[in-house]
Amino acid sequence: VLLGIPPEKIMHVFSNYPTLISVDINTIKNNIKSSSKLLKMNEQDFIKLCKCQPSLLYMSPTNLNKNTENLKKRYKFSHNNFLKLITICPYLLYAKSTTIENNIQGLMKILSISEKDCLKIIQKQPRLLSRDCKQLETRMKKTAKLLNIDYKKFVSLAIKQVNLIYQNPETIYNNVKE
Repeated sequence: VLLGIPPEKIMHVFSNYPTLISVDINTIKNNIKSSSKLLKMNEQDFIKLCKCQPSLLYMSPTNLNKNTENLKKRYKFSHNNFLKLITICPYLLYAKSTTIENNIQGLMKILSISEKDCLKIIQKQPRLLSRDCKQLETRMKKTAKLLNIDYKKFVSLAIKQVNLIYQNPETIYNNVKE
C-alpha cells in the first residue's frame, strides 16, 4: 500500500502520473522524509499533500525547499500561513515562481487592488493562484452581466466575498434568483 492508497486505486494514480512508475519506492520514501522535514511538517501531513499532488513524490526536496523559501520570502508569509496555503493548494509547492508572480499581478490588475490586498485574498483562497486570470476575469464579467450589475461594482463585491471571483456564473445567478 503506497501512501495509504488501496492497491486497486494505485493504477489510477500511475495513469495520471506515469513518472511515478519509474521512481524507486525508496526514493519516494526518502523524498517524503526529507521534504516533510524541510517544510517542518510531519510526514503524514506531507503525504496528504502528495495524495492531492502526487508529483510532489518525485520532486527533489532541494527544489521543493528552494521554491518554498522563495515564496515565503518574496511574499513575507509566516511559516504557519504558508502551511495553511499549501494545505489548501499544494500546487504552490512546485509552481514556477514566475507563474505565481504573474498570477498575483493578474489578480491585482483584474481586481484593481494592491499587492498587500491581493495577498490577503490569496490567503482566503489560495487556489486563485492556480487559476488563469483571464478566465477569472471573463467569468466575473459574465456573472456581472447575468446579475445586471456594473462590472466594477461586482469586483468590489468579489473582493469582499472571494468565492465570487471563481464560482460558476450560472450558479451565482441561480443562487441570487432563488
